[in-house]
Amino acid sequence: MNRDWHKAHRMLKNPTQTQRLEWHTTHSKHCDCRPVPKSVAEEIMKVSKEIKKRNAAE
Repeated sequence: MNRDWHKAHRMLKNPTQTQRLEWHTTHSKHCDCRPVPKSVAEEIMKVSKEIKKRNAAE
């Protein structure tokens, strides 16, 4: 576990969905203490697909 990263990057209390997704995405890049929760991974994939659709439409 990357204790220094965790100490410097606490999850906010009552984060918005966007803040939660951003935290978990960044966490997975800097620490491998646990996998991204399934519900978060599914939401990240959903948002990613929506962004790709918007970019393709431009």
